Amino acid sequence: MMSICAPPEGKGFFKRSSGDLAEGPENPRAEAVVHRLDKGTSGVLLLAKTSTAASCLRQQFKERKVRKTYFAVIRGGLTGPMTVTSCIGRLHSDRRRMQSARQIWSVHASATHAVAGKLRGAVTLFKPLTFNGKWSVVLASPVTGRTHQIRLHLQMLKTPIIGDPLYGDASTTSAFLASSTARKSGSRSVLCSAHRIADAHQRSLNKGFCGDFHRPLLHAAELCCVHPTTTDTLRVCAPLPPDMRQAMDIVDPLWPTIPELTPFAEGPQ
Repeated sequence: MMSICAPPEGKGFFKRSSGDLAEGPENPRAEAVVHRLDKGTSGVLLLAKTSTAASCLRQQFKERKVRKTYFAVIRGGLTGPMTVTSCIGRLHSDRRRMQSARQIWSVHASATHAVAGKLRGAVTLFKPLTFNGKWSVVLASPVTGRTHQIRLHLQMLKTPIIGDPLYGDASTTSAFLASSTARKSGSRSVLCSAHRIADAHQRSLNKGFCGDFHRPLLHAAELCCVHPTTTDTLRVCAPLPPDMRQAMDIVDPLWPTIPELTPFAEGPQ
């Protein structure tokens, strides 16, 4: 097996999503793909080198033995660690989008008529990292592996991911960008020396700041599984890409001082 760090959309890796690798019955690369990342999501992606490894890894995903941890930059804040559970399905009217049964029933008489295919259970664990009064950085750990489930669950909480074209809105992204130049001072009580360090960090990031975000600010930071050959516990981490670093710095200029904790150490139960 091998792991790669998928860059944000538009960096020359995937045209649409990691699912592109698995398209077509004659595609020799299809066997290698054991899981997928949404279009625009950066971070850890596992690939299998052999059919045996692929089978082992897929079984771990099926049995929910793989622990996945994501960083997300969102509007608003969470009140604390929480678990979101819902049944979700793909909409007939817009097959790009997933929607929960509760959202569908609020519009349609029958959820089964509104979705293309079955409704499937989706469970996501969330943990807030930092909140500046308007924007947050949170950790998300999907217990299930449904399409768009982190993005949809955050929309259901009314805290959509910044830059999400399907489950967020352009006005939120614009407001977030505006806040990068009008960040309120004094929101946290810190030492002056820490402020100077943060200012220096901000200036270094601004040198490469593109001034816009063209994808959901969601990053697959860590994946833990059992190695298919050695049976050792494997922990694979992906560094934050520049746009995520910039966005997290907008939320909290001192975010690099936040300990990088494994948020759900015991894994999903």
